[in-house]
Amino acid sequence: MAAFSGDDVKSCPLQLLAVLALCLFIRSAVVIALDQLVTVDREVDVYSTLAKNMAAGNGFVLERDGHPVVWRAPLYPALLAAIFTIAGDADFTPVLIVQLLLDAVAATLLYMLCIAIFDRRTGIIAAIIFAAYPISAYYTLRLLPESTFTMMLTAMTVALSLSIRERIPAWFAFTGIIGGLAILVKPVALPVILFVACVLIFVLRVEVVRRFQLSAIMLIAVAVIVGPWTVRNYQKTGMLVPVATGGGYALWYGNNLMSDGREDFQLEGSVLNSYVRERQSILAPYHPEIAAALQNREPILSMDSHSQTTAVRISPEADQAFLKAGIDGILSNPVQTGWLMTRKLARFWLAIFFPKNKWAQVPVAIAQFALLALATFGAYRAAVNGRDISAPMAVLVGLTMTHVVFNATLRYSVPLLPIVSMLAAYGFLELYRRVSTSNVVVRSN
Repeated sequence: MAAFSGDDVKSCPLQLLAVLALCLFIRSAVVIALDQLVTVDREVDVYSTLAKNMAAGNGFVLERDGHPVVWRAPLYPALLAAIFTIAGDADFTPVLIVQLLLDAVAATLLYMLCIAIFDRRTGIIAAIIFAAYPISAYYTLRLLPESTFTMMLTAMTVALSLSIRERIPAWFAFTGIIGGLAILVKPVALPVILFVACVLIFVLRVEVVRRFQLSAIMLIAVAVIVGPWTVRNYQKTGMLVPVATGGGYALWYGNNLMSDGREDFQLEGSVLNSYVRERQSILAPYHPEIAAALQNREPILSMDSHSQTTAVRISPEADQAFLKAGIDGILSNPVQTGWLMTRKLARFWLAIFFPKNKWAQVPVAIAQFALLALATFGAYRAAVNGRDISAPMAVLVGLTMTHVVFNATLRYSVPLLPIVSMLAAYGFLELYRRVSTSNVVVRSN
């Protein structure tokens, strides 16, 4: 990578390997400690079930000869399937090792990003912060796509930073390829990529026509990667589903004023009853058993049969109905929805999702607030000092605003922790420089 370093010094492979090894050691130690101290629900979704069926040659289904799944993205289950094929599915350890390696790779990519924008000292501190941060490490212990998505999003940010600086079409195509893979891990990356494409129109230092061309190259590369899965979904459903359904449902419940944008298992009493009734009324045209139960005024509150996971197993038609209901709700109550979105912004960075984990809310909020305060100061000082942080800020703002508009909780901010760690590390060093300078002045007087 020519001229990669922000201080005009190339990163040697040995340095990157050293950072990788250091961060792998730190993350492993933190994960082992967390596993001993905290009860972790390793499997809370259907990713391993999908992976086992893929490994068995049954396809992207929950059971042999079952209906094709269109409500989950394919790449994380495919990764698990590869692990199960090689190491078996009886033990979580091989998955844990892979996710530890992905975290270490993300930390190494973060180090590279810091060198490109700041310097090596910032890179080392940022990589250590990320590797040691317990909130991120907690998700390494779970069968969830956070480790994979964090690595992909960090890689995309590095490629985007290089694209903005070098202004070479190949870099934009490479950014699009990584972005497409990130979308196949978590579809929420799709609006982020679209937001980044818009940002490029303003930040690229080339003629206007060239800005549109380079942004288009990136988006075409995204389409090439995501397109085959979109075609598969069309063949299975007869409708356009770019990656997975569930976006309409997330928009509806995330902006539901009655539930304050919360899911069913976060509610109770009459609010839960009204929420579930409203949800079932939207689903009823596409689920005859729900329509019959509603007609007979039967309560449909079973968390086993109608939990969050079941609710997102919806057809494209039902998801479009949720999307319409969500948009109608926003347009009907713009002021209240706006206030709800401000609360969701706080939840995105600070609020634990599952009620049974609320015991950790205070220490988590303190840690997050401290890290975000340093990161905010770091971003401010980076702008003052003329550092180009447009790439990481575009990704950070894009993913944050996507979840503020749709659904927001602490888990969804985890993939942004490498970027936040970078800004926090720079903020810390700027504070240290200020304190050191003040001490020198005082001693000289």
